[in-house]
Amino acid sequence: MNPLETLQRFTAVPPEARYRTIEDRVLTDPELTLDETLWARLEIPVRLAFFTWDDDRQAEAVYPAAAGTGWAPVRPEAWAELARTRLVQALRPRVDALLVCGLDGSAGPMVAGTFACFGVSIDRCFALMGLLRQNWRGFAGGPRLWQATDAYFTDLRARAVVLRE
Repeated sequence: MNPLETLQRFTAVPPEARYRTIEDRVLTDPELTLDETLWARLEIPVRLAFFTWDDDRQAEAVYPAAAGTGWAPVRPEAWAELARTRLVQALRPRVDALLVCGLDGSAGPMVAGTFACFGVSIDRCFALMGLLRQNWRGFAGGPRLWQATDAYFTDLRARAVVLRE
């Protein structure tokens, strides 16, 4: 499935529903800890992905791949653990996404076992995929890619609103 088909699938609204607005917001929850064990159970081949879900809470992962954007269904038992978190509960199906990054901006992992998690609008996620595609050079992406990725997540951190109880 290509990125446009994925976007169309998750933005399609049932006939009985009204259009859903996409809000420009960035949320984070310091209590959400995604560790290496859960990441392995999600079976995502890279350390950067966003997760979208439909009204029935069926989740899919979208991640950067050599030929553009990769897509994979998420194992229901692994997704159930994330779906119970405050951050995911604060997001809306089809228009919001859980964006997860386990990179430090220099092509390496962050502090061992850590992942930054953000609740963002789905358009921000596809903008990130476009940014990655536009800046990718060579086999590992190159310095320009990592600078662009670092700038993107620096901006997200600056915009992020921390969820309160």
